[in-house]
Amino acid sequence: MKPTLKTDDRTTQQMATHTLGVVCRDNAMIRWGFSPRYGWACKTYDHASKTYDWLKSQKEMERLMIVRLDKYIPPRTDKAFHIYVIDENHVALQEVDEYKYNP
Repeated sequence: MKPTLKTDDRTTQQMATHTLGVVCRDNAMIRWGFSPRYGWACKTYDHASKTYDWLKSQKEMERLMIVRLDKYIPPRTDKAFHIYVIDENHVALQEVDEYKYNP
């Protein structure tokens, strides 16, 4: 089995400050035979908690958990792991009504 392809959008500075993350699997992609896992790097536990709630409201995201990104190892069955950055302006940190899922 090939190793998981990892993409990390954090800068070197953010790798030191954004150490918590919310990881989950994208259920929508599984239908096409692709098993990606995503992580959202957060600066504080409060940001991680709000990001968790935001992701939970997205129907395609599943198996959510808050982790320390430096210790997290994606499952071998996942083909890709992409880490995004949650900054102060991210929708996840806004009021709940602003990010309700609306297809």
